[in-house]
Amino acid sequence: MFLNTHSSSSNKDVDMKIELETDHIVFHGSEEEAAGVMLRGTLIVDCHEPTRIKTIRMRLNGKLHVHWLEVPTQRHFKDKRHILDHEWELLTTPQYLEKGETRFPFEMPLSGKLPASFQHEIASLVYQLRAHAERPAFLSSSISVSRPFQVSRVPLANDAVVDAPQQVQNEWANKLLYSVQVPHQMYVPGSCIPVRLDLLPLSPDVSVAHAELSLKQHIQFKAGSHTSVESKTLITVKDTALAAEPSAVFASGNSFLCKVPIPNKDNANADLHVDTQNDLIHAYHKLKITVALLNPDGHISELRVSMPIHLVETIPEEDGNALPAYEDAWRTLPYSQDADRSSPSSIASSSASSASASDDDTLPWMCADLTRVPSYTTALRTGRLYSYSGNSLPSYDALLAAANSATTSTSIMPPTAQV
Repeated sequence: MFLNTHSSSSNKDVDMKIELETDHIVFHGSEEEAAGVMLRGTLIVDCHEPTRIKTIRMRLNGKLHVHWLEVPTQRHFKDKRHILDHEWELLTTPQYLEKGETRFPFEMPLSGKLPASFQHEIASLVYQLRAHAERPAFLSSSISVSRPFQVSRVPLANDAVVDAPQQVQNEWANKLLYSVQVPHQMYVPGSCIPVRLDLLPLSPDVSVAHAELSLKQHIQFKAGSHTSVESKTLITVKDTALAAEPSAVFASGNSFLCKVPIPNKDNANADLHVDTQNDLIHAYHKLKITVALLNPDGHISELRVSMPIHLVETIPEEDGNALPAYEDAWRTLPYSQDADRSSPSSIASSSASSASASDDDTLPWMCADLTRVPSYTTALRTGRLYSYSGNSLPSYDALLAAANSATTSTSIMPPTAQV
């Protein structure tokens, strides 16, 4: 079923629109990790009466460009790249289309290496479908319609590096031992960054006055050998009434918890961008922490610390590319009306029966021709529900033994008599 994500164009005789399964393509993992995604849709030509159409073509392209003006010298710097370009010839010979809708389905595999969409006054990366229906010259004008869509990239769900806590710990100016920690490195717009400050003044006369935390965004643009960097502060939080708790890092120190709310990515915050990197654009974020210390003589000293924060897109609810872990794939049931009406107890019973049968006979991968393995998606759609002891997968040696056994059995099979 296609979502109501389309762009349309019409004249007095013909309406034309592009529908997509989804207008938000999400890649999971880095360019080296991410699997490709299939872009699917339909071009719908709705004729008010039988209409002669000469040709119908549709083009898919991704265009990256940068352009900025250097104020002191009034010099223009620009560059552009074609990231993606593909064309379909949906109708190649002139013919009459019947009254009503004529549908032209299309699909295109998108490489997992494609960079994410980006929109800025200096630079942009836009993916777009554009269809053109040409009519004979003596008839009314031809029809064109376009449909942009978004491409996003998010880390893998089990990315231990991005999901791990981040900590900076050191001694500063012989006055203070400090530790700054955030529970994760990855956050989405609209969420909150909890920051734990552990402080131990090395002099009893030094005290903490206040703390200031800022989330900063940096975008580097490149055109040839020239670069331009835009830096801005997304939000600043100043805490002048820090609530101290006993520190778990320093035996006699204090611990303070501060929270930095990240703005939502909407029209009110159009300048907020998630992390992205391609040939011409690099957007990244840093958390800046400033701790003001009151010295015995009354002057203020400032401890400044920064750490990288990965800001990523929120995954849309309809994203169908977020797969379960391999070892948990057997827990996924494809949708069916019968399954929808089944109670949890009947599903559990079915699972237990399947597990019992597997234990009594052979495991599902035994005696199988492992050179003809179904795809991951096909395996999930088979409707078979397996449960293995310990939730463990077969070892490499077990699979190899099964493959050798299957090969041996095939080789010694007597020939079939032919009449």
